[in-house]
Amino acid sequence: MPITVQRGSLSDLKEVAGAVSSAIKETGSEAMVIASSDMTHYEPRKSAEVKDRMAIDKVLELDPEGLLEVVEKNDISMCGYIPTALMLMASRDLGAEKAQLVKYSDSGYVTGDDVQVVGYAGVIVY
Repeated sequence: MPITVQRGSLSDLKEVAGAVSSAIKETGSEAMVIASSDMTHYEPRKSAEVKDRMAIDKVLELDPEGLLEVVEKNDISMCGYIPTALMLMASRDLGAEKAQLVKYSDSGYVTGDDVQVVGYAGVIVY
């Protein structure tokens, strides 16, 4: 079932994450929680990589509160950081203990423009 989240307080996000994890537990079935987001938008590759690494590190640490803080404090233009934080909260509630970066890249490798890239990362949380 898709959920769209654009904003919310930390307590609201925790409440939604708890509801998601509780609903999954009640089914007794395995489920996959997916969050989708680009990373930094339209910055030079070097600055995008630095900013994206800060956000990715928080995801890999399973630290949703840290992700929210680092994105807001460093003005990272990751459009789906709130859904990503919510996914991390629900995943932790469901027993996730690890995360693995599958791949990081940016649009410049396709377009040839490394002055205004959009970053992309694939992470598995388990």
